[in-house]
Amino acid sequence: EGVNLDGGIVDRTDLFVEMMSTEQNPMVAWSTPGTKYVNTTATDNDGATSSAQIMIQVLNQLPVAQFEVRDSGSAGSPIIDFRIEDGLVDIPYTFNGRDSYDPDGQIGDSSDVTFLWTFSDGTTSNDSLVIHNFSTPGDHLVELVVTDENGMSSEPRSLSIRIQNPKPIISVKIFDVWYDQELVTATTPLPEGSSFDYSHTFDDDGNVVTTPGQILFFDSLGTRDGDRTYEGRFVPLESNNSNWNGIVEYSWDFGDATPISHEPMPWHSFERPGTYKVSLTVRDSYLTGDVTRATYTIVVNEPPVIGEFDIPEPVYVGESIVLDANISDSEEESEYVVWRDLDVNDGLHTDRDERISSTMTILWEYDVDFDSDGNGVADDDWITPSGADGIRVAASWDDVGIKTVRVSVCDGMGVCIKKDTEITVLAQKDADPSLSDFSVQDWQDWLVDASGESMVVLALIVAVLILGWAVMRSPTEIEEEAEQAAATYDVEEVQSYGGILGMDHHTPPPAPGILSKDERRSDSSGYVRPLRRRR
Repeated sequence: EGVNLDGGIVDRTDLFVEMMSTEQNPMVAWSTPGTKYVNTTATDNDGATSSAQIMIQVLNQLPVAQFEVRDSGSAGSPIIDFRIEDGLVDIPYTFNGRDSYDPDGQIGDSSDVTFLWTFSDGTTSNDSLVIHNFSTPGDHLVELVVTDENGMSSEPRSLSIRIQNPKPIISVKIFDVWYDQELVTATTPLPEGSSFDYSHTFDDDGNVVTTPGQILFFDSLGTRDGDRTYEGRFVPLESNNSNWNGIVEYSWDFGDATPISHEPMPWHSFERPGTYKVSLTVRDSYLTGDVTRATYTIVVNEPPVIGEFDIPEPVYVGESIVLDANISDSEEESEYVVWRDLDVNDGLHTDRDERISSTMTILWEYDVDFDSDGNGVADDDWITPSGADGIRVAASWDDVGIKTVRVSVCDGMGVCIKKDTEITVLAQKDADPSLSDFSVQDWQDWLVDASGESMVVLALIVAVLILGWAVMRSPTEIEEEAEQAAATYDVEEVQSYGGILGMDHHTPPPAPGILSKDERRSDSSGYVRPLRRRR
């Protein structure tokens, strides 16, 4: 058969067509394995010949198995080196063995061989190109063996792949709890075996909205281990249950300084208004456990604020007055929009079935101790304001006494606050009495009924009145000077217009009696002599 006589390294590109050689020591290469026969003839210078036959066993070369891995079937996709990075569960990886070859095959490429892929999960394939994904985390082994046309198998080409454990998947819905058509609070009595309804209340940002003391149900149904084997399984914590979801621990941090809850689906209420970050951390059962954490925002509604009352005083029987108070609500002022999904069992929990009103409801109770409607409950006789501001009401009372007035303010979320104030209702207003209104008989009756202490008080009052009258009737220094001036100038009345006596008041004052004749003529005294005309 044809051979190659070029010598040196021979590959599939060389020709194997030489049938004879005259070289003493030819270098021969065959293109196929098997038993080869070489006939050799030697001739001397006399023309004599001699022949011999040589038998050569050309061994079959083993095929070579080679492959590469990409994350898709596209040739342009990057080659993955699993010595550097781990694989992922349920990601389709393409195993390409077309670089395998048979060195002494007829063609010399992968067409000369057959393939056998073996995966550690029990999957096998005879294709040169295999797409495979790993459904479980951990260490996986991939092995390729190719066989040539002579039945010779290559050395196995193995690749160890570490597949990451999928993180747990968290699914949480947060619902309001209703019992007997009322929202359940921390103080709601619940009979054993009660059934509940649910709704979902949220704002435009998707935050859960609730009120202080209202119970929320944290529904984690749907949370499970990320491994495919746990799909459709939702029983928490019970590893022996066939529907176990693969989660071994739940940790709820409600962000309000309450203890961590490890219940899969807890109920919780928030005592104070504010914005809270609630986080759920779950751990699966793989080795030491991988964890996933999710965070949710809870907005606890601010209640309305009742400031000071604005009620006129005093209040008299039969007199109509206006009851007013300084009332405000931050949600109403900021136009905060809240929605409620009333049917969370339809597969969605974010339907905007109802818009929660931001308008306040204000009610007044004129007297919490008096049952005006006669229903046996004294403090439920509420009056609704009818004015434009929705706050003020007119009120009056038919009898005297201390009345406890109450105002109740509720916002759209149903958060209500109350505040009381006391009003003293007096008898009908009369004119103020004077001493002339007391008759002699009134004084006599009073003296008869008065005690010793009252007499002492009356005596002190009389003494103070007399002393005050005496002080008021004592002439002042200016009045005394005026009297002296009137006597000096023989006038009937002297009027004082302010200033110092003797100053120029346009009308010269009379000569004061305290100045002597020489002092009146002295300029230093400030006295201005009146101008007299001769008659």
